[in-house]
Amino acid sequence: MDQILPYILNAFGGAWVLPLICAAMGGRGLGSVANMIAGMAAGLGVGAAAQAAGLQNLFGPDDTIMSYAQDLVEGALGGCVLATVIEFMKGRTHA
Repeated sequence: MDQILPYILNAFGGAWVLPLICAAMGGRGLGSVANMIAGMAAGLGVGAAAQAAGLQNLFGPDDTIMSYAQDLVEGALGGCVLATVIEFMKGRTHA
């Protein structure tokens, strides 16, 4: 379970944040279910990129509360970036 938990947290962070950011930017994104799936993919992608870059232990050693918080933040960052890209491509932002 300790090996898969970071990926679950990355996916949850992205799936939770992407719909919120899309709504905050005045759009719907891709729809409810598609937003969650895209958020999961973005969260997993950013988590894998952070691990590949050697940035997986910035908040603390593995299997601690702070490393799990970092996994959530990484997923949320992926969701934010993808939500921004989706809304700019759909042309519904009023910046």
